[in-house]
Amino acid sequence: MGVTIRQIARNPATIYCGIIALSVLIVSPVADFPLNDDWLYAMMGQNTLDAGAYVAHPFVAANATLHAFWGAAVIAIFGFSYTALRVSTLVFTFLTVWFASRTAREAGATRRPALLAGLVVLVNPIVINLSYTFMTDMMFLAMIAGATWGYVRAFRTGHARDIAIGSSFSALALLVRQMGILHPAVFFIAWAMVFVRRRIIPSPAQIAAYIIPLVIGVALYEWAQSIGGDIYTWPNAWQNAPVSIIVLQIGRYVFASCIYFGLFLLPFAIAYGMTLLARRNAWSWMRTYWAGMILVWLLMFGCGFLLMPRPMPMPLLTNIIRDFGVGPLTLHDTTHLYPMWNPVQLGAIFWWPLTIIAMFSATILTIELTTRLIRPAIARPNQGKRKVQHIRQAQHLFLIGAAAAHVLALQNPWVTVLFDRYLLPSLVPLAILSAVLLSRINANRTITVAMATCMICLAFSLVTLQDYFAWNHARWEAIEILRTEYGATNEQIEGGYEFNGTFTSDAFMDVNETTDFLEFGNYGWWTLNPQYAITFLPRDGFEYLEAVPYFSWLGMKEREVVIVKRVSTD
Repeated sequence: MGVTIRQIARNPATIYCGIIALSVLIVSPVADFPLNDDWLYAMMGQNTLDAGAYVAHPFVAANATLHAFWGAAVIAIFGFSYTALRVSTLVFTFLTVWFASRTAREAGATRRPALLAGLVVLVNPIVINLSYTFMTDMMFLAMIAGATWGYVRAFRTGHARDIAIGSSFSALALLVRQMGILHPAVFFIAWAMVFVRRRIIPSPAQIAAYIIPLVIGVALYEWAQSIGGDIYTWPNAWQNAPVSIIVLQIGRYVFASCIYFGLFLLPFAIAYGMTLLARRNAWSWMRTYWAGMILVWLLMFGCGFLLMPRPMPMPLLTNIIRDFGVGPLTLHDTTHLYPMWNPVQLGAIFWWPLTIIAMFSATILTIELTTRLIRPAIARPNQGKRKVQHIRQAQHLFLIGAAAAHVLALQNPWVTVLFDRYLLPSLVPLAILSAVLLSRINANRTITVAMATCMICLAFSLVTLQDYFAWNHARWEAIEILRTEYGATNEQIEGGYEFNGTFTSDAFMDVNETTDFLEFGNYGWWTLNPQYAITFLPRDGFEYLEAVPYFSWLGMKEREVVIVKRVSTD
């Protein structure tokens, strides 16, 4: 019995469940208000349940068919509750990290690096933040993580069943976001290379296992498009832009993405760098990586001077991570009037060192991935170990291709801004590849340091998550005060993105006779008659009424959300 209990305790699933449960105990997800975009998807779930068929929200650009039906099922069982909806998202968080760990094992990682692969994804501050919302990110991430596991396993077993698992999860991913089609496309290329190199023909069962789930997924996608109503089409951000500007912008986004991945995968880079320093000639090793760093710096300053007034440190992308905290500040004053303001600001003195560390991490992992995995994956297999090398090369080629495809797919004219959360689909395959790298050099001693780094990251993620929930609790308490004590109607309240999106956006669209959700008026976020506002900062033309305090673990300080009233101009 003792051995059995020990095995259960060492199981990655047990560890991941334990961390998720601990997170829920530390920061409670109980809060019946929307966060970020989940008001849109909650509406879709309720409307789908009421109609008995898929109903899209006109401001949703993603094909969230599966997400809407999942929301409808949760609402049917538990009633409409943002708490129930966001708790249901934690299921997908667990599936994501569990699939990541299982896939790392399939790709050649040993037990502890494979555990670290899932852990790095789980403690990521963006993942933790999105796990407490009902947005599509975590469901999509779970589906493509499942597809990754099935496809990577299929390279080893050759079984039609595993191919069917990969294609089925890909079809489900397509029913959450259109980018779900990327995984089967990359698998097709890697799988074709296997058959060409080995000069064999795939069996009818393998072909059917690959195609049938995808055909069903595409058919369901088209069905949802035909009955669900139009989804929002973002304007072409590159229309009339010179080709040179487009190329430079793509270069900036790709470079910024690499810096973020360097930060996200820092535990791997620390473990890898410590092991290499202990085993190699220190000067030779440092010379190689400093050469890489010089190239990165040249790119950094080149992108900076060509695209911005000067090179800038992180955060280079918007939405979830900000200076300093996690989770978007969605009140009108912090999104439109003073977009650079934050309750806690550390500035360049903090972000430049972190950016340099992330750049060095990205340099290490890029050089090692190229020399140890990418070059061997492209090269012809060694004749003496042909079958084993075919398997590993195909697996690594697929993972590399999947990571690259999800980054490059963001560089299209209809992505008007690259949010940091859009990088998560590439994080899973990159974490798996990094686990394989650690296993190649047998870095068991330094993995303990990497896991300790993950715990620090988890602590930061939970502290910032508490801050995010705390000010949102205060915001909705202030709204309730306006409703009950001041008799304010929803149309008279400027309560921020989630409030006005939920309660006034439809009326705003009707009154202004528009279907463009980006036309949200002079007062921000579809406000009709803003006599009252919820703010962090003083507002010109408004007078102070009262403040709602909240305590934030970020700085261990009491802060406040302010209720203000428009000054009469009569």
